[in-house]
Amino acid sequence: MIVAVIDTETTGLPGKTPQHLIRLTEIGATLVNTADPAWRGPTFSALIRTARWVLEAPEVASALALSDIGDELRRGGGEERAAVEEWFHAWLQKHRPERWTAYNVDFDARFLTAWPLPPIAGCLKLWSHAAIDRLSPGRLPKHPDGTSKWPRAVEAAAWCQERGHAIHSGGEHRALPDALREADIFRALLYEDPR
Repeated sequence: MIVAVIDTETTGLPGKTPQHLIRLTEIGATLVNTADPAWRGPTFSALIRTARWVLEAPEVASALALSDIGDELRRGGGEERAAVEEWFHAWLQKHRPERWTAYNVDFDARFLTAWPLPPIAGCLKLWSHAAIDRLSPGRLPKHPDGTSKWPRAVEAAAWCQERGHAIHSGGEHRALPDALREADIFRALLYEDPR
């Protein structure tokens, strides 16, 4: 089965950033073949032009500071959202993934509700949590009070690397590099904890 692994970048997080300021700023995707995890599929990447008044709002500063994406957007980078949606739809039509996933599907799905996506394959964060808990008892990341927490993508990637899997690195909080890392996590989980 061909699965699209998608990552999005935004101007903030629901519940932390005022809703009227949250915008999709970038999308990245790649493909994984569950029958041949070593296969490296084609990629998609696009920066989405964002209104200057949103970019200048103090409430989005912390989200934009995570990477160089804010600087690119402030310089006028990106394409109109409608064009990006059209290009992404064409990419999906060309490659025909049967499902899609993301490290945090619930988060990414909020920004892609109007996009023509195949059905969701599952959540890589949930699968990572279950695999780490089952295969490496006691290794789940912890909250300050000592209770287990959901692993962040970088923590799941580190666990996969410890188990001998090659994981894409670099470009954290940029959509395509994050999608490539998450695709490698997906490949490692197919090997470590097949479902």
